[in-house]
Amino acid sequence: TALWEGSAKSRLSQRERRSAINSALFFVLKLPCCRLCKSRGRALLARPISISSPAYLDFADQVEEYLGDGARFGVRIVYSREETLLDTGGGLLRVRSFLDRGAFVVVNGDVLIDLRLDEVVRFHRQRGAAATLVLRKDAAADAYGTICTDAHGNVCRFLHHEAPRVPQGKLEQYMFTGVQVLEPTVFRYMDEDEVPFGITRLTYPRMLGAAERLSGFRFDGEWQDLGTPERLESADRRLRRGAWKPHFL
Repeated sequence: TALWEGSAKSRLSQRERRSAINSALFFVLKLPCCRLCKSRGRALLARPISISSPAYLDFADQVEEYLGDGARFGVRIVYSREETLLDTGGGLLRVRSFLDRGAFVVVNGDVLIDLRLDEVVRFHRQRGAAATLVLRKDAAADAYGTICTDAHGNVCRFLHHEAPRVPQGKLEQYMFTGVQVLEPTVFRYMDEDEVPFGITRLTYPRMLGAAERLSGFRFDGEWQDLGTPERLESADRRLRRGAWKPHFL
């Protein structure tokens, strides 16, 4: 199962609203849904894709109208309409019944990443992790929130929280890309009474403190945050002039 989480603020200017529409559709369509579900012609993720989108934003209907039920992309899309913004953790908890049958992939809707998802899923399964976070080196890691892994790729520090186990070897500092593979175990660390809440702010620190295995998958490829009109336009310019050629285009 793949879950695409849209992210937006309750008050957007016309330009920001147009950018939000474009980034949402760009990410889902230009990284086609079938790429999330298939790899090299074989089914990778058998169950459908869920799109979490705040219903009170006027572009939510446009996203749903454009994507439809996913049939033309070879997948089935299910929509989770949020009357109020539930944040990344609350949005997941809302669709728990859809996700609690096995490992699932969550992708933030405001990032563009040239990632081979099948490699991440294979890594996750080999590690037997409760959660695998796709991480990257970035000089601005502190601005996004620093995550540290040890020599074995285990997450031992998440923001200001540390794992109870002793790290093995040298620590490496990364930032989170917004892509993750999760087991239903994650729901044990979520509470409906805390909605809205962010998975990075509450859930991962709890899992870390409980000694759940959080693994870091190092990604050295192209990544860009599309969270502002300027960043979206920058990505569009790079793609149009051929400065960046993602494998899925």
